[in-house]
This record gives sequence, C-alpha cells and structure tokens, in this order.
Amino acid sequence: MSYEYILGFFYLLLLLFSIIAIITLALSKLIVNFPGLFLKLLEEGLFRIIFTSIAFLIVKMLRLITLQYFFSFLFKQLEERGFSKVKPITYGLAVVVLFCIFFLVISPGKLFAEEIALMVLFLLLLIDKISAIKRTKSFLSEAKLFEKAARKAYEQGQLYDTLSHYGKALDIYKMPLIAQNTRWDVDRAKLLEKMAIVLYKDEQLDKALTRLHQALDIYKKQHLAKEEHTLKKNHVRVLRESATILRELGQRNEALKRYELISQLTGTPAIPKGFFAW
Repeated sequence: MSYEYILGFFYLLLLLFSIIAIITLALSKLIVNFPGLFLKLLEEGLFRIIFTSIAFLIVKMLRLITLQYFFSFLFKQLEERGFSKVKPITYGLAVVVLFCIFFLVISPGKLFAEEIALMVLFLLLLIDKISAIKRTKSFLSEAKLFEKAARKAYEQGQLYDTLSHYGKALDIYKMPLIAQNTRWDVDRAKLLEKMAIVLYKDEQLDKALTRLHQALDIYKKQHLAKEEHTLKKNHVRVLRESATILRELGQRNEALKRYELISQLTGTPAIPKGFFAW
C-alpha cells in the first residue's frame, strides 16, 4: 500500500473519531443540562433510531470511500503496468474479477444505489483508460517507425529526410494523449537530442541549440530530477553538446556556465583545455 493510501485511510479514521467525539460531547451536554429530557428520549427509543441512522450513514460512507480507494489503486496499477507486454484488456478483465471478489468479501449484502452508480462510473472510466492505452501504444509504434526511417536516412546522408522523419515522430510525442503522460518524457528528450545532432551536422546551430534547450527543460522536470542518478549521463551529454554549440556561436559565458554545471553533476572538472585561450 502506497503512502497516499495510508494517508487517506488515516484521514478517514480521523473523520470518524471526530464524528464520535462530537456525538459524545452533545450527549454529555444533554445529560448534564437536561437529565429529565435525556431519560424521556431514552425511554421512547429515540436514541436508538438516531444511533441506527448515524451507523447507517457511517457504513455507507465507509463503503463508498473504500470503493473509491480500491478503484484508484486499480487505475494506478493499470497505468503502471498497462504498457508491458501483457495486453491492456487482460489487465482490465483482471481488474473486474478482483473488484468482484474484493467487494463480495468485505461488503456482502445488498448494494446501495450510490454504490451501483459509482461502480458503473468507474467501469466506464476503466474502459476509457484501456482504450487510451491501446491508442497510445499504436501512436508510439508509429513514432518508432518514423525514428527507424530517420536513422536509415541519416546513414545515407539524407539530412533533410532525417529531420522530416524525426519531426513526424516528435509530432506524435506532442499529442495530448502522450504529452500528458510523464512516462514518455525521457524518450521525447532523447528524440530532441537526436534532432539537434542532425541540425548541428547540417550547420543549423541556432535550431540545434533550441532543440537541446528543449531537451534540458525536460530533464529539469521535478519527477525526472528525482531520478538524476539514472539520467545523469543523458543530462550531462546534452549539457556538453549545448556548451559546444554555444562556444561555436561565440557565447562563451553561457558555455562556461554549462561546463560548471557539468562539473557539479559529475564531481570532476569539465572545462576543456584551452577554453579560456580559445
């Protein structure tokens, strides 16, 4: 169980204890200030009705929240594992089976209308998620084909065709369905770096530098900064390539900043020999 689910369960318990504390405080005030009224209500069974209603609401709330947390967990698992070799529909069927078993075990009995509505809503969202994963896989396969075509064109020295194929692949990575998923940020950064290398070879230094800056912006994202130890080589390589271009464009101060940043990341001197004499 992840930290978010443990924290959510803690908040749920805190809410229940707060309700119990408020009810206890109200009853104590009633007993102290109006003992006669309290005994009369007790004799008429009104408290039994009140407590039954409160217990019913608490149970309903617990069932709905449990249902919501369970589906949230399943959505997260589908998101994390849906792009593996196992087909998404397999995960979808597993989700439905697990849900049925889970709900029958912890909450037997008649379903509330709200629970049925929530189940239908989540199942529709689940179907949409599976469909989105299938579409994403299809688009990514197409992007890989464009990248493969770009590599072949590059080997044949056809720089224009290479950039054209890489551009089509980048357009796919920019699609909202893919761009909103941070899972593909590193792939997009690598693609931008490849485009920069081709542009550099084609002597389009300004455009090459722009692509490298876009790649660096991706590596600066918070979720990738947490994986700096695994992406350090990529980050350093892009920094060094951008520093080289900055030197050739005469922007020595900016190039120096890049080399200093590389030194901080690697812990070793990165400024090339003859930099200050160049």
